[in-house]
Amino acid sequence: MKKLFTDKSMSRCEIVKGILESSGIPCYIKNEFVVLSAGQGPLGPLPFFWPELWVLDDDQYQEAKEILEAYEEPEPSC
Repeated sequence: MKKLFTDKSMSRCEIVKGILESSGIPCYIKNEFVVLSAGQGPLGPLPFFWPELWVLDDDQYQEAKEILEAYEEPEPSC
């Protein structure tokens, strides 16, 4: 199991998880409930309480990383 992604937004983690799972890559979100009860800093949840997305199969980590990079790549403007 390898950590792929972390973000202060639980929604973004859920979106990435859905994209990966639809591609056949099983994953797991850690700190899913901790972020709801954790302390808040001036800019939101403290980074060590952010949700983390982990790829369960180490052999699929590279594929998951490529999918994440494609998701985060900005759309070309016309």
